[in-house]
This record gives sequence, C-alpha cells and structure tokens, in this order.
Amino acid sequence: MVDEWDWFWAGEHGRDRLLRDELEHASASAARAHSTMRGLRSQLTELQGDVELRLRRLSRAFDAYVELGDVREQLLDHGDTRLIRRDAARAVESLAAGTVPTPLDPDDYVADYWLIEAVNAIIAVAAGRRDPALEQRVVTAEPRGELFLLACAAALGHGSAVADRLPAALAGDGTLDPDRRVLAEAVLEGRFGAAGQRHLDGVVAAALGRVDWSGWCRQRAGGDDPQRRLEELGRFWQGSEPAGPEQPARLRVGGRRAPGQPEAPAPRPDAGQRLQQVVSRMVAEGSPAERHLLLRAAELRAVIEHPERDGSAEPAAPSIPVLDWVLELADEEEPARRARALEWLRPHLRQLAEQLPPVLERTPVEVVVRRGGWTLTGDQHGLDTEAVRRARAGVGAMRPGRPVPAIACFAGAGAALVLGLLALSGAQGLAAVLVVLAVVLAGGGWWLLRRHRRQFLDQQRGRRELLDLAVEEVEERLSTARTTQEQEQQEYRSRREDLLARLGGPALPVEDVAPLPSGRRVLAEPAPSEPGP
Repeated sequence: MVDEWDWFWAGEHGRDRLLRDELEHASASAARAHSTMRGLRSQLTELQGDVELRLRRLSRAFDAYVELGDVREQLLDHGDTRLIRRDAARAVESLAAGTVPTPLDPDDYVADYWLIEAVNAIIAVAAGRRDPALEQRVVTAEPRGELFLLACAAALGHGSAVADRLPAALAGDGTLDPDRRVLAEAVLEGRFGAAGQRHLDGVVAAALGRVDWSGWCRQRAGGDDPQRRLEELGRFWQGSEPAGPEQPARLRVGGRRAPGQPEAPAPRPDAGQRLQQVVSRMVAEGSPAERHLLLRAAELRAVIEHPERDGSAEPAAPSIPVLDWVLELADEEEPARRARALEWLRPHLRQLAEQLPPVLERTPVEVVVRRGGWTLTGDQHGLDTEAVRRARAGVGAMRPGRPVPAIACFAGAGAALVLGLLALSGAQGLAAVLVVLAVVLAGGGWWLLRRHRRQFLDQQRGRRELLDLAVEEVEERLSTARTTQEQEQQEYRSRREDLLARLGGPALPVEDVAPLPSGRRVLAEPAPSEPGP
C-alpha cells in the first residue's frame, strides 16, 4: 500500500514508479496464490483417487469374503471328501515313514472318491502285493489317476514297481505338459529303475519319430543347400564333444552362444520335490464334484489377501514338444542327462547326415575375358576354341595400311627425275641437282616403306601376344575354378564322413555317464491333507 506522504512528495515520474511497483507486487501475489491453489487441487485430486482406489479394493475384498462364505457353505456338502483327503494324507505319511498302513475302507465314507482306491493301490504297491485291477479302476474313474499312481509311487521310492504304466502316462500327441514332464525327469533320475528308462526311451523315440526332421534341419540351415545343412548339423553336434584348449566356450546343442560367454546353468529343483508337489496338488484339487468350488475358494482367498491384484488365476504352464524338452536336456551340463538326450537325437541326426548327397552338385563354371576387343569364354568343358580360332584368323587377316609418306617420296623422286631429264639438254647443273634430289627422295621413300612394314608386323605380333595372354587368363581362371570346386568337394566329403563317424558312436564316454541313485523317498514331510476353503 502506497503511503500518502510518499505519494504527496513524489513527482509525476515518482508516482508512475510507485504505481508500477504496486502492480508488480499484486501480480506476484496473485501468481503465488494461483500456484498454491493448483498444488492444493492436485493434492485433493490425488487424495480423492487414493480414497476411491482404497474403497474399490475394500469393496472388492468384502465381496470376495461374502462369496467365500457362500462357497464354504457349498463345500460343507462335500465334507466327506475332506475326511478322505485327510485319511489319504495320513496313509501317505505312514508310507513315507516306512510303515505300511491299513488300506482305506470305502464303506467308511459316503462319497465315491477315486482317491480312496488310488491310496489303496499305492499301499498295495508298498506292501509288495500290487493290484493291477485296482489301479485300472483308479485310471477309469479319474483321467489323471495314472499320473497320481506314478508320481506317488516314485516319490515313495516304489517307482520301479509301476514303471509299466509309464508308456500310457507319457504317450500322447508328442508334447509334455508340466506334470508329465516331471514324470519324465523323475525317470531320468532313476526313480523308476532300468525298466522306466527303457519305457521312456520308447516314448521319446516314438515322439521324435513323428518330427519332420528335414523341415527342422531346413529351418535351422535356412534352406536346402547341402553345405549349409552339413555345417549346421556339425555345429549342432559339436556340443557333444569336450571343449579343448583352443575352444574355451563350448557351443551348446540347444542354442547358439558366442564363444567366451557361457551361461550359468539355472538351478534345477529336485524331481522328488516336484513329484511331491504334483501329488499334493492333485489331492488338493478335490473330487470332480467339488473341484470348481475349491478352485474358486483359492481365487477368493487370493483376492482377500491381495485386493490390489486382478484375482484371476495364473495361466497354466503350456505343454512343450518332446523335441524341445530333449533339446533342453542336451543343453545341460550334467553328463548323464546330456548323454541320454544326445543318444535320443543321434539316430535322427545321423539319418539327416546320410541323406546329404555324397558329393556336391557341380555348379556350372563360366569364365568371360574381354581384352583387345575380343570376348573369350570358358565353361566346365574348357576354352571356347571356336572363338579363339576366329580371333587368330582375324589377327592373321590384318593388312597394313597405305604408306602415304613413302608414296609421297616416290612421287617426288619421279617428278624430280623427269624434270632433271628435261633440263639435261639446257642446264646440266640443274639436271644433276634434280637427279640427286630424285635419288634422295627415292631412298627416303624406300626407308619409310620399310619402317611402315616393320610397324605393321610389330602391331600384328602384339595382337597375337595379347590374344595369347587372354587365352592364358581364361585357362588360368578355369583351372582356379576347377581347383576350388575340387577343394570344396574334398572338404565337404571329409566333413560329412567325419560327422557320420562322430554320429556313429556314443555322445559321451560310458565312464562319464553315471545314472543317479534311485529309490529315494521324498514324502517324509507330505503336504497338508486338507487345503481348507
């Protein structure tokens, strides 16, 4: 605010300055107020959004809690299956502890649940009195019952007793879902004994037999060129050989890695633990009648615990082709698993190598040389002799041009001689000079004629030499092309024979392949028998 005395004593210019300062101060105050208001509005909007988000999450969690109560009430109608799961878990605990329990009595339960017969079948296997008919009833009642029998028996150390069920459980459309992959890797760890290894060999061989190996090799090589395919097969199989001092980083079978950049192998969970997870998950799924309720209850509990998430179930892991699984095994560091995968691949790779032609198809050789106005060609049959003959004939048919200076000298000599003869009667001195001039001109004409002839012969000889050089160049380039083709053929044959020799033997030395011990029990601490809604 301007003081009255300052305004009174200020002149005209002073009052303008006072008014200007007052306006600038008011403008700055308004700007600060606007900035403060904008910040408060932003905080208010953020607070409102945060409150609305919290309210939505709270409302969502509350809705999930209410629905979970309804699901629990529906699960009460399946209380008998909860008892079955509890008793089944206790029976498995006893088996893991080394005690064979009493089989479950179906008459003690109201529900018709496949888990009763499945546990009784496992008890029979552990007691040494396997019941194939009982196992078949389990498989008939539950499509995945065979998976449960195999996984549970292998986890308890009795996998070799049920190994004959592996082909039916693993055979399919040439792919492995996550659970069947666990079974296959348990076989590799020796949990199904030697019989399990043989059954897995048969399943993998059948699956790999349905692979389009020609298309696979064509895709890796980028075409049908035999050299590219041979090079790709050699690079692919190179991973089966130990790395030497000149090869510090082994090129892996499953993928391409740059030398000097080896990847650390990812830790692989024990197959026994994964078998236990498969068994626990199948038990937790409940009977077919309540399975969807248990899944919904799990989703609702997840929403209650984490309302900020979308609550949708995680997508199931996809199935992978058997070939991809074998390639992953071939990319591992463990010799036993790696050698088995390479042995599965070896007959197919050898067949691909045998299908390669023994010799490369000779590509047409064509050499073209342009020199001195000639165009000489050559191919796999040799030099084009007809073109050379025509060129030599053209050189031989060359004719010298007219020696104009010599002709002029001869004409001058003739004229001087005629004038000299005419002047002989009157002026003998002039006649003598003219005669001498005629002789000199005649001599000069003769010398020019001889020089012109020598120049023509030199030119003709130069053209012949140039033609000879062109012929030599064509022959040299043809010889170089033939030598290069022969070297490529020899190198191709050598690489093909070397690859066939390497594919004819085992992937790794026998002493480097030691199977893992079998029969380990991993269910000493089984999963809870009741997932609890």
